[in-house]
Amino acid sequence: MKKNILFIIVSFLLFINIIFLSSIDEAPSCNLQVSLVNQDPYPAVPGSLLKLVFQVDGIESTNCKDVELSLVESFPFRLDPSSEKTYQIKAGTYNNQDYKTFFQAPFKVLVDADASDGENILEIKYRSSAFGGYVVKQFKIEVKDFKTDFEVFVKDYDYSTQTLDLNFKYW
Repeated sequence: MKKNILFIIVSFLLFINIIFLSSIDEAPSCNLQVSLVNQDPYPAVPGSLLKLVFQVDGIESTNCKDVELSLVESFPFRLDPSSEKTYQIKAGTYNNQDYKTFFQAPFKVLVDADASDGENILEIKYRSSAFGGYVVKQFKIEVKDFKTDFEVFVKDYDYSTQTLDLNFKYW
């Protein structure tokens, strides 16, 4: 009799465990991925406006609840006043015009005139209200100064011989 009761209890616990584990496996997780999909111009130019588009994948899961994405301002990048500061998306309900389940967030960024040539780090922070804290992701933005260190101007032009004399001024 004791063996039968023990067998029934163990069977019942295994049954409950199987149901619990299968329900966990079926629940979609919140796995947000942020990537840089467009940069204009490339490379970025010091003292100019830079247009960036970031893509957020994984917002189709209702487990993510509310998703927030914003740009972290730090030298040499500063958010343009006309640009959106923060994007908030309700996960599980967003579809773009092509019925795809990603979100694209455009930012207009001012590149400081004193930005150094080469790779500069730009940070994006994002979070899901389901998990609380922010995740900060770094992107390498190539900056190149195309300004010259000299100036050319016309010194003299002779109409009869069509000769042009140029002067160079170096900085």
